[in-house]
Amino acid sequence: MGTLLSVATVLIQEQKTIENQSKSPLLRLPAELRNQTYETAFSGGRIRVRVTNIHTKDVHTQQTAGALALRATCRQIRSESDSIFYEQYIFYFSKTNKFEPIDIAKGFMIDNYQRIERIAVNLRLGFFIWLHMDDENPNELDRLFPCLKHFYTLKPALVITAMAHAFGKTDLEIHEAKFLMEDEDFLGDEDEEDDKDDE
Repeated sequence: MGTLLSVATVLIQEQKTIENQSKSPLLRLPAELRNQTYETAFSGGRIRVRVTNIHTKDVHTQQTAGALALRATCRQIRSESDSIFYEQYIFYFSKTNKFEPIDIAKGFMIDNYQRIERIAVNLRLGFFIWLHMDDENPNELDRLFPCLKHFYTLKPALVITAMAHAFGKTDLEIHEAKFLMEDEDFLGDEDEEDDKDDE
């Protein structure tokens, strides 16, 4: 019985794939051209991840828009573009410096966070990760983001050694992320610090 259901499921999926291809100009393209399209669409894109509830540690990501809308069109496109999406998109953790990064990441896309290759944080969160790392388990963040290759922050020279150690990756590429300066949450935090200094 189980085998019959499996065969029926495969046949239904194949039928849907054929229907999608007949209706979608994108899916009618050869696979190589579709992959090039996905790479162009997702290259340099960013998703902001932020905590919305201090007590429950709820995590919120920006609503689907722009290139992300492409992944919402159908399951076939989502499946085909998955590997390129997690390779190219930057997952930007915002307003998270009051919480353990591991709790946040595990509450966010629990099935897929281990596929992320690029993350960005402001400098304060960068040091937060470093200071809150379990000294007895230095590769904890490496297990959290095993595919991580790129780390974006405001002042990479100040955190390059700490981040490479924290994530257990000596070859981790650290990049300057000027877009963090434009982030209203980061600027808001800086303003709060300035206000405290003036008191």
